[in-house]
Amino acid sequence: MSAADQPSSSALGLRRAFDQAFASPAADPSREVEPFVLLKVGDGAYAIRVREIRGFAAARKIVALPSAVRELLGLAGFRGSLVPVYDLAGLLGHGPLGRPPCWFILCGDADPLALAFADFDGYVEHLRADLRSRGTEERSHVREVLVHGTGARSVIDIPSIISAVQTNVGLGAPQLAARAGETARSPKEPSR
Repeated sequence: MSAADQPSSSALGLRRAFDQAFASPAADPSREVEPFVLLKVGDGAYAIRVREIRGFAAARKIVALPSAVRELLGLAGFRGSLVPVYDLAGLLGHGPLGRPPCWFILCGDADPLALAFADFDGYVEHLRADLRSRGTEERSHVREVLVHGTGARSVIDIPSIISAVQTNVGLGAPQLAARAGETARSPKEPSR
């Protein structure tokens, strides 16, 4: 065998590394760390997965809209766009937010929306092993519980919230912004 026909030492090293990757035990998913935002809504302590949201911000001015949907607080500006703002307490079944919101969580990709709430408790990273499946659903939009410190927090399922808003309201940010523009204009006189 000539020197040209022999595999290079770097190719052998790559092959060994590739084979070794399959020989190693698989990573334990329960040992994976996941970041959460902690908050209080109504009388409940909650957590939200950071990977399910687009942003977190201090509350901004909300321009109210006439709506039959009581959870819709109005529109707020985010990064140059108008975004509908919903009362997270109302969506979770706690009743309306008792005071002006202090915080917004921005979520949704195609039609973003903001969830307003009053009390932010912090940020934590927890092992997936700290999550427990929720046996009975006491609250909608909650599927798991995060065991945190000496207590537990219900984990809000953000995709479930987004789906409920889109299904029940049927309006995303572009439609609400267009409606807001229509209601702001004065009625036109009929053309002759």
